[in-house]
Amino acid sequence: MKSLTERVAKRWMQAESTDDPSESVGDVSPGVFVDLMAFFQAVAAYRALKGDEDPVTKQAATLVRRFQSDLVAGTNRYFEPLTDDTVWARLKPAVRILTRGTRGLDHASEQASAIRVVLGALHSKPQVIREVFSDSRSYAAAMRLSALSATDSAGGMLNSLAALTPASRLQLTRKWVRAAAEAANVAPSQVETVLADAENARHLGEDLHTVEVQLAAADPVSQRAADLQVEKQAILDQIEQVVADSPSPSVVLSSAATAVTQSQDYATQTAKRSKLSPDQERAMMVRGKAIIAAGAGSGKTATLASKVAYHVNELGVPPGAVIATSFSRKSAAELRRRISKYGADIPDAVSTGFGTTHSVAGKLLREYGNGGRSGMKSYQQTDLVRLAMEQVQMPGPGVPPPAPKSLFDVSSDAPVGIKFRDALQMAFDRRQKLDPWSKGFVESFFNPSDQWYARTMRATKNLTDPRGLSDKQVEIIKKVFNRLGIAYSPTTDPSLVAPAQAQAKMAAKDKNKGLREKYKFFSQPANEWFNLGLELVEEDAQGNKKPIPTGFFKNAISKFKGRAVSPSEAWALSNGAPEAAVYAAYEWLKGSKGETDFQGLGDFDDVLLDVSKMLLSSPRVMQQVQSRFKVVLVDEAQDLNRAQHLMFGLITGFVDPAKVPNIASAKKMGELAKDDGSMTADTYCFIGDDKQAIYEFRAADPEAFIDMSELVTGGAGFKTEVLKTNYRSGQLIVDAANRLISYNTKQIPMTCAANPQRVDKGGIEAVNFPPVEGRDMSGPAEWLANSIAETMEEGRAGGKGYDAFGVGLRSNAEAYTYGIELLKKGIPFRSKANFFGDPTTKALLYWLTIADEGVGGGVDRVNEAVLGARKAPASKLGDKFEEILTQKATGNYLVWLKDNWTEVYGSRSEWAMLVRSFVDNLLTVAAMKGSPSEQVLEAILDLTGHDGRSVRQVLVDRVAEDEDAIAELRAESPTGNVTDEEIESMAFAPIAPLKGLLSARADLTEAMKYVRQLQSANEKLAAEDDPDNKKAREPAVTLGTMHSWKGLEVENMYIPFVGGRFPRADADEEDLASERRLAYVAVTRGENRVVVMNIPTVRRTKMGPVTQTSQFVGELCVPPAVNSPFSIGDEDAEQEVMRLEEQMNRTASYLSDSAIAEYLSSQKGR
Repeated sequence: MKSLTERVAKRWMQAESTDDPSESVGDVSPGVFVDLMAFFQAVAAYRALKGDEDPVTKQAATLVRRFQSDLVAGTNRYFEPLTDDTVWARLKPAVRILTRGTRGLDHASEQASAIRVVLGALHSKPQVIREVFSDSRSYAAAMRLSALSATDSAGGMLNSLAALTPASRLQLTRKWVRAAAEAANVAPSQVETVLADAENARHLGEDLHTVEVQLAAADPVSQRAADLQVEKQAILDQIEQVVADSPSPSVVLSSAATAVTQSQDYATQTAKRSKLSPDQERAMMVRGKAIIAAGAGSGKTATLASKVAYHVNELGVPPGAVIATSFSRKSAAELRRRISKYGADIPDAVSTGFGTTHSVAGKLLREYGNGGRSGMKSYQQTDLVRLAMEQVQMPGPGVPPPAPKSLFDVSSDAPVGIKFRDALQMAFDRRQKLDPWSKGFVESFFNPSDQWYARTMRATKNLTDPRGLSDKQVEIIKKVFNRLGIAYSPTTDPSLVAPAQAQAKMAAKDKNKGLREKYKFFSQPANEWFNLGLELVEEDAQGNKKPIPTGFFKNAISKFKGRAVSPSEAWALSNGAPEAAVYAAYEWLKGSKGETDFQGLGDFDDVLLDVSKMLLSSPRVMQQVQSRFKVVLVDEAQDLNRAQHLMFGLITGFVDPAKVPNIASAKKMGELAKDDGSMTADTYCFIGDDKQAIYEFRAADPEAFIDMSELVTGGAGFKTEVLKTNYRSGQLIVDAANRLISYNTKQIPMTCAANPQRVDKGGIEAVNFPPVEGRDMSGPAEWLANSIAETMEEGRAGGKGYDAFGVGLRSNAEAYTYGIELLKKGIPFRSKANFFGDPTTKALLYWLTIADEGVGGGVDRVNEAVLGARKAPASKLGDKFEEILTQKATGNYLVWLKDNWTEVYGSRSEWAMLVRSFVDNLLTVAAMKGSPSEQVLEAILDLTGHDGRSVRQVLVDRVAEDEDAIAELRAESPTGNVTDEEIESMAFAPIAPLKGLLSARADLTEAMKYVRQLQSANEKLAAEDDPDNKKAREPAVTLGTMHSWKGLEVENMYIPFVGGRFPRADADEEDLASERRLAYVAVTRGENRVVVMNIPTVRRTKMGPVTQTSQFVGELCVPPAVNSPFSIGDEDAEQEVMRLEEQMNRTASYLSDSAIAEYLSSQKGR
């Protein structure tokens, strides 16, 4: 009589013979990977029980050989990326064992042990397992499998694995595990087996339902329908097999039948895997010209990532044919991660279309163009703008401005800085315009069979340098280029001027040379039309003239380029605005006649324009790009500017190249579309929400996005799918946000709704504060810190701790006031405002230490301060100075430098006087020991560096030259102009907390003791807003501007609404609409609770003080908090209720009559 083991082995062989012997995994899905891990652990357990000679073990060896490579592939896909995180780096040895290229049972047992190590480590981190195994079926199975990692008994392990519900349709391994458990006499009970079979049948029933839905939507005679019929039959066969093998067939069959009839209708596997809602799946499947109008919290990123996976996995679009961009590097990285999670593999080799818009543009230039221009450094752009400003202020020949000419007039000059090879290629593409002889001459450069080809290649160094050609050849080439409108010169060829630029870069490091000495066009006019002799000044409120900040012109130039407007067009459209003339001078100075330092360089905005120029100037490149990219998906499309719309329009073939020169005068981007409405791409889809368009100050054009929609009168007809369900915020928050944004008139019609399945409604309340003067927000900041501290003490923050709190600020400058109050309370926070980490603030602390310690102070503290104080004011003393000082000096560095400063570089060195100046500053400050804190700080701020600038002036210049900072100040200014006081206020914001702390403590020693305590607390508690920063994973309150909150969410959101500043007191309707969208973004970040901080301000006028309140508080129309610091008096209660009634009547469409009555009644009660 045969043993049980032999009988099981025979039955297994029979079962295997009935299965498809070619069954293999192919693409290792999360479910398959989980089932393979269970199988390998079962193999190891059975070997431990029965040994290698057992017939069932030998059958396992066959399966191990078949699936071991799939286990390796799954490890590489799902586990290996985890080890990049320092938290999981300890798993690298186990992952290496799993991915080793050997095969066989011994290796299988080692892999099983490694699986237990990895799953054992992950078991306590279910959120990580959910990220790794994206669909619910594989996640549940992985969690059960990880729970078994602590099982010591081989029999117990095998028993549990046999009762484990499979995560995929992989049948061979499941049958073997069941057979092995039976052979080892550790089979699960009948009840356990039936439960596992029933759950397996339910999963198969859900799969069957999905296939049937797809069949219903497919063309009956298509190949797609035939493939679905095959898949349907395979699933039916599997259900039949599970039912037949089960001890209770009727129960198992009933489970499958129930799943088929009750499953959610998914038309696609991608939507099922991603668990999309019907609206999200419909948006995912839309093709052609389309817009997905995705409201706040509606799952936009999930829908976009699923759309990529759907096109790649189900429609068969190659990953290299897809463009999917997002607004920031962080959001682009998250999009790639989600795409991978949803099952689409995007190899780096074909990822040209993935990233931010600018990074994709750069990759296109490298692949199809001349590599793009070298990027301009920030300091270079500042110098260039200052040169341009000087040019406009110089009188010139008085020639009239040129007639407006488009940036994209292909008959005009080629882009400055073109390489010789690319100029020849452009000539080759346009050769049909030449006479036969010239045409043949151009073709000879690309014809290897030409008798002079080899000599030409040598002479031109493979078409990179024309200077080796004969004079006659050069003359012919010049004529050809001129005839074809190609402006090429060796003096502007980026590959030939690089050495000169390198020398210029070295010269730029010498800060002793001013702009006047470094650049001839700082004092010499270009004798062009933009030499207008203008005075670039503006008047403040008192009528005083002051220079317009450099940052204003940097911002203006960026806006012109974002709108795809040339300098001549900018001059005409702006009616001769000075910034248009500066733009013209800026571009001229980069050209072939301008400063050599800037030739061949491009700024951040040029990369977008250069892609469009490349496509328009080369039909060959245009055809290559358009034939490659068939799916173009643009995230955050409401924040695109016209240059970005143009680039994508040309790539997709939506824009007619012949109409591009009209872009500056076009009212809508749709006017540039082809007359027949055709395009070369299969899908051109914008994803965004015009209600969240918040980057107009950077030339974003939300109306270009709105005007594409079919739902807008006069739109370009893009089919529009609406995602209006906010899965993030409670109903009360969503309703308030709807009321606020309803005041904006032009938008894609969409009213967001809260998740109907959410039980609670969340909460939103207004906290009223007494009016404040100036920018003193210390009162509201102190209240906020106390509010967070009380919430934490009362245990109302939940499991996230301080991560449950966020503060949405209008500007980074406000963060310093709020941050210092959080520090005083010992509350951890993270912010881009670098508390005590700002280089200038750190240097000031070192100088204050010198004043506190004096010349003969503590050696360690003084020495550290001497080395740290070099940064501000600028001393030019770098690492070499530190190296020499630490080698030569003994004891107190300050004492040593006082007597031996000439020994650092030698008394005759040009660096000696730099050391002398630095030492003089040190001794001056050290002599102030015992002086009042504020007096010391003011003296330090007046210290001058090697460039003659004081610390105070460096801070001011930093803001004045920052285009974003100036744009922000102009947006807040009542007149639109920026005063010196406003620049200084922003400039000193980083050191404001330090000044405040010192002003409260006259004794410097006591003040520094307290400052060091806060600095230490900040180092431990605060962390920069950097996802790669380990500190950022610690629970902390997030302080951020409303712009930085885009795409984020938090349980409790605090939003300061400061009267007169948010929105600006005299803002016009366009400005109000932009600011209102920013407020909408801030409000919709809150998940459960939003606190509207109503902070009125007092402005002094000739007519007396005026109190300003943010009108957005009224438009939100939310109830006041019971514990507001500033309550409405009884005499104003009735008036307030009347205001609320009027407000509620205007927004009645959002609420029922009963809700309005209940709300008004509650207000009267208060």
